[in-house]
Order: sequence, then C-alpha cells, then structure tokens
Amino acid sequence: MNFPPGFKIGKYYRIAVWKWQRVPYWSPYEGISGYDSRSIETRKRMEKRVVASIHELLSLTVEKKTTMERIVHFRMAMNLPKKLKDFLLQHQGIFYVSTTGNHGKLHTVFLREAYRKGELVEPNDMYLARRKLGELVVLSSRKAYVDRGLVRYMRNREDDEMEHFRREWERRGEGVWFELRLEL
Repeated sequence: MNFPPGFKIGKYYRIAVWKWQRVPYWSPYEGISGYDSRSIETRKRMEKRVVASIHELLSLTVEKKTTMERIVHFRMAMNLPKKLKDFLLQHQGIFYVSTTGNHGKLHTVFLREAYRKGELVEPNDMYLARRKLGELVVLSSRKAYVDRGLVRYMRNREDDEMEHFRREWERRGEGVWFELRLEL
C-alpha cells in the first residue's frame, strides 16, 4: 500500500490496516449468494471484495483513472456502498481521490499503484497517443505556423529533388517519366 506523502500512520490505524490485510480475499468474480450478510466476517470480506472490484475496474481503463460518477453507474452490479467517496477515502493506500475540476464537484479516482510522480508507471500506446494529441491541441498558433513552414520547406525540397531526377531521366532518353504523387 502506498500512502500519500506526509501521511502519518498512527498505532490504531496501523493495527486496523494489518487486520484488514489479513481478511481472506474474495474475488470480485465469485458469487456472493449463500453467505450470511449480517455477520461481521462477511461484511469485512464484502468490503474487501468491493475494493477489489473498483481496483479491477480502474486497472481495465487506459489511464488507470476515472470519474466517480462513472463508477457510480456500476453501483447496483458491483454492490458498491452509497457513500462511495467516504468509502474510497478509507482506502487511501489503494486509491487517490482528486477534487480538481468543476469547482471541486468533479471527483476523479486514481489507482495509486499505477502512478509515480504524476506519470503512469507503464504507459501504453493509447495513453501516449492521447497525451500527444492533447499537446497538439494546446499548441500555440505561432508554433504551429513555424511547423507549417518547416513542412512546406521539406515539400519544396522534395519537389526540387524529384525535378532533378525527372530531368536526368529525360536526358538519358530512357522513356516517359511517370510520377505518382500522394497528397497528405
């Protein structure tokens, strides 16, 4: 479990975490019918099952994060508690709940083990493509103008080289010059 920087773990909290880690793991894919939901042991196992379900859901996403509103859509199917934010804040070593955006009303849930210093530990190609697209969207118009000039320069240079090859071909008298041109 990775706790936030500066998080002071008290004696009683450490004991509670130790006890919670000793509760047997209950797979989110396993059925729960046939268990007495009133017993304390079953409630603890159900809590661990809900944590495992949310962990599995976040690990299936590309960026290992999603908004809390999207998780709430699965409340009935995953037997999530009604006070989901409070539940996630109880498990700070596994999840990080951010309140930035929409004046603190939009909560984003991050899988803490997937991030290190604000970056994904194992980024995949889709994540990298999204980041690159985001950088291009916020690219200043002046920078875009410079990039456009470079592209024009490279195209003009290629056109000059093609013209040189065409003249050389015709000088040799090796037939008709055929040019196939692809425009991007």
